[in-house]
Amino acid sequence: MPNDAQLRAQRRSWTCALEDFAGVNGTGVLIAPDLVLTNFHVIQKLQKSLQDNPRRLADARIHFDYFQQGAGESFGLAATDWLPAFSPFAKRDLNIQEPPAPDKLDYAVIRLARRIGEEPLPAGNAAGWPDGTKPAKRGWLILPAPETRPTTGANIVLYHHPCGFVENQFQSLPMGETRGRVTEVDVGWLRVAHDANTQHGSSGAICYGDNLEPIALHHAGDPESALGEQFPNQRPLPPGQRAIPLGAIVAQLCHSPIYQSMLPAKDPPIRTIFDPTQEAIKLELLKTRHKRAMALLDRDDPQWDILDSINTANSVVHAIACRSVDGLEFFMRRLREASLGLKQLPRPELQERISRFLNEGLSENGWGDGSASVDTRLTPVDAAAKIVRKIESEIRQDQGTVFAIGQTFARFDFERERQLITEVARCCTPLLGTGQAKFQVFFIYQDNAPTPRKWAAERASVAELWASPPPKGSNLGQCLNFDDMSRDQMKGWISAINNAFQINSEDLCNRMDDIFADQKIPFAALEPKLRDITKVFCEITRK
Repeated sequence: MPNDAQLRAQRRSWTCALEDFAGVNGTGVLIAPDLVLTNFHVIQKLQKSLQDNPRRLADARIHFDYFQQGAGESFGLAATDWLPAFSPFAKRDLNIQEPPAPDKLDYAVIRLARRIGEEPLPAGNAAGWPDGTKPAKRGWLILPAPETRPTTGANIVLYHHPCGFVENQFQSLPMGETRGRVTEVDVGWLRVAHDANTQHGSSGAICYGDNLEPIALHHAGDPESALGEQFPNQRPLPPGQRAIPLGAIVAQLCHSPIYQSMLPAKDPPIRTIFDPTQEAIKLELLKTRHKRAMALLDRDDPQWDILDSINTANSVVHAIACRSVDGLEFFMRRLREASLGLKQLPRPELQERISRFLNEGLSENGWGDGSASVDTRLTPVDAAAKIVRKIESEIRQDQGTVFAIGQTFARFDFERERQLITEVARCCTPLLGTGQAKFQVFFIYQDNAPTPRKWAAERASVAELWASPPPKGSNLGQCLNFDDMSRDQMKGWISAINNAFQINSEDLCNRMDDIFADQKIPFAALEPKLRDITKVFCEITRK
């Protein structure tokens, strides 16, 4: 993996100054071979002026490698389709009294006349590449996943081109670097406040978080910013600087024809042992294959396969019993990752294990988290009604929602729990009938006990809350007991991994024997132990 110095040099090489966009200057970043991301308000004046004077397009310049006065090279915009995607800023960006507009994200993707991301970097090392790490080609920034969101308190760094006077001429200055932190995240408005020092010309700079991962697009804050300059009677809102979460921008761009050009090229199938110099590629492949392997990590008995699309196709309410070490957070994380981890695998024997309820709920916004809980003061019927009212208030048309309701066995009453869950399932019928949203409800019972023996009977009874398969039309899905796992229950996993990756199955079995040593292991505790085993996917393959 690149070290900090390499990451810094990369991001500096991708950052550019936008100059003379009808008199407006800003900052941008290369996100594809010929595409630059910036703010819409930086290019808006140019867009409008072209109606009266199309020649102004040729005046706009994109200046890369501008690390000192006179350095770098400027490029022009494409003569056609120079603005393939954009979203205007919101009225609320100028007046706090205006309502939020989550679809107004103040970004623009502009097209260059040349595919400079595929061209060599200039001679010299002004970007600061460590010895021997300067790449043959410039490359470009890979945008984050749509669900990525900044968090309050996160440290950030910006590479930007503020404006200033040079020989009495107001212009973009050489690249600067400024640091700060996220001070506030407004989820409803999709804006982020930060305290990094920015100036006119900084609009369009990327806010990088930990490990210099891109998290937001800076767009306003300084009273003399381009946004404030174009609307002098409505200055940008205090306090501090503001940015747009990049994940929200990507969620819109996912539907654009240009999105595929922003993605990294797919690696060809791995057919040989990795060369030692390709250690970074090897580690990335290891992570991917390990996640896919974990998504297959289920017992052999089909009734325990929560990801079976046939059994869960017409069900929305499930009950799961598990050890505390295999608790709610671990279970839900794995459940979410299973669909994504297997989605790209072409083999039918793996594709059929993708959960239909997860796939149907996926959207550009991913899966949202619900917040329903059980009010133990109420009767089961009243408690169920309260849960369903909460579900109804939180489900959305454009996003699948998962409600994970954590329970313990401290006050477990079999009949009460059965009545509660079946009543929740029954009351969900009207919500399903509208066809307006996709959602799943999981009652997850954790034993909170130091040994597997305590609450063992109660855990087992969860699997008997209703018959399998459940009554037709009941909206009930799986009721399962995830007990500790034994070596014998791993036969199906070994077979699936062998079929998928054509590895040395004898060696895999021997490694499994060493891990279990005739003992049972909690589900969550088994995952890190299997990381050493999944290394064989990279090192020994017959594909």
